Amino acid sequence: MARDRDWGEGSILKEKRGYAIRWSETILLKDGQHKRKRRYKFLGPVTYRQAKQILADVLAEIRRRESAMDHGKPPMFAEHAKRWEADILPMYRYSVQVSYASILKNHLVPQFGEWLVSLIGPKEVQAWITGLRDKNYAPHSIHHYQEVLRVVMNEAVTWYNLPKNPAIGVRLPQLKNKRQTFALTPEQACKLLKAIRSAKVRTMVALAIVTSLRRGELLALRWGRIDEAKATIEVREASYHGRVGPPKTDAGVRINELDPWTLGLLHDWRRQAKRTGADDFVFGTRKGKIDNPSNILHRYVYPACDRLGLPRVNFLTLRRTFSTQAHEKGVPAKTIAAIMGHANVDTQLIYIQAPSDGMKRVAAERIGENLARFWTDAEQLALNWVN
Repeated sequence: MARDRDWGEGSILKEKRGYAIRWSETILLKDGQHKRKRRYKFLGPVTYRQAKQILADVLAEIRRRESAMDHGKPPMFAEHAKRWEADILPMYRYSVQVSYASILKNHLVPQFGEWLVSLIGPKEVQAWITGLRDKNYAPHSIHHYQEVLRVVMNEAVTWYNLPKNPAIGVRLPQLKNKRQTFALTPEQACKLLKAIRSAKVRTMVALAIVTSLRRGELLALRWGRIDEAKATIEVREASYHGRVGPPKTDAGVRINELDPWTLGLLHDWRRQAKRTGADDFVFGTRKGKIDNPSNILHRYVYPACDRLGLPRVNFLTLRRTFSTQAHEKGVPAKTIAAIMGHANVDTQLIYIQAPSDGMKRVAAERIGENLARFWTDAEQLALNWVN
């Protein structure tokens, strides 16, 4: 066994099955103290030149990390998260602020709070993800938690001169829907509307199906935004946890058309409502506040679904119903995207449900009819040519 250099400068070792390298480096302990540690790595059947280059790359990375340590001790993750919440989080939409703050408080800080940010590596993040998976967390939740960690650690890379973001490159569980999504057929939608025993909620559900307004846009809709003369509805606000702000995207600010039937439902509900001023919420509470969407579903929509034997319908189901029915009726994709408030035309495709057997038959018949027509025309043309 031959040795080229001492531990401090790194060594190349000739072994029976190839080469190995060893070196020493300074590591940062969890309490912020420095410690010198010896390392060894077997490289296998590589050439001496390859082993020399690998060792040089390892030592260069060590020098870079040790130089970063000399610039000051990075903070604990909990301290970094607190600074991130104060400086960066307020720049996000309110709904995102609430979600990210909850994940930081309930998941990230309990897991990594007492770790120096410089000691959180891909291996530690991967072990955390494995633990979540073993505890049967939903894949969507794990993806969301990892995304928040990635965003928070992006600033750590910039602020503390870290080599890379440890949340990038980790393996995540495959996403899969726990619940089967669906859209209502026109017949099911009609039966549901008749089964809802609240005029306010019945009107809200009808409006959601016809205009594809999001849950928060429905809750924040004011009477002054409805123009009965022009049969239009203007969307400029949305509610999240009772707080009113702009819609989810810039494309969410829009004017949608109303059909006579839906306009009639709104007119009837206005005659029954207690608060009908321009600034009053169309579907607000008796005290004029934003209503609770969960209460609306549990008190009125879910019981109606149960009585009909339908799967339980939520606000996303109503948007899927609009998108699916609009596509089946041949409404152009750009028009559907504009109605739904999507900047990207392709976004509305996620709301479309698989076509029914009836629609598949219609598509086959329409395409077959065209082919048959051209086939007949071609046969007639050939016959004329022969004659």
